[in-house]
Amino acid sequence: MAEESLVLVSATTSYRIGVELGRGGQGVVSQAWDLTRGTFVAVKRVKLRSLEKQARTALQAEINLLRDLSHPNILEVLDVISESISGELVVILEFMESGSLKDVGKSFGKLFTEAVASQYVAQVLCGLEYLHDQG
Repeated sequence: MAEESLVLVSATTSYRIGVELGRGGQGVVSQAWDLTRGTFVAVKRVKLRSLEKQARTALQAEINLLRDLSHPNILEVLDVISESISGELVVILEFMESGSLKDVGKSFGKLFTEAVASQYVAQVLCGLEYLHDQG
């Protein structure tokens, strides 16, 4: 089965997996289509079997923290799916149309002026202040 045709099912909705957005030490992030809401989401898939116990505990703590946060400058966790067959933990996140700041800089470097950069820095600091306020 091709990656693009993979469908994940949760208790509330289904997601059709699309293109891979990135790959990191803990897993793969792909774009997906939420078949119920009709919106794009980001899907982070982590193979739990490849993580040491301490890393699994840290990942679960991070997910629990993110689920409780609500701020316009922090990505929202929309859903979490534990797949026992594949041994994956799947985290469904709000999708950022523009990608990361690194992506924006690569695509629009000359347009990424100091004034624009200062707006992004202000947003990051606003989100960071919120996180600190949460403890």
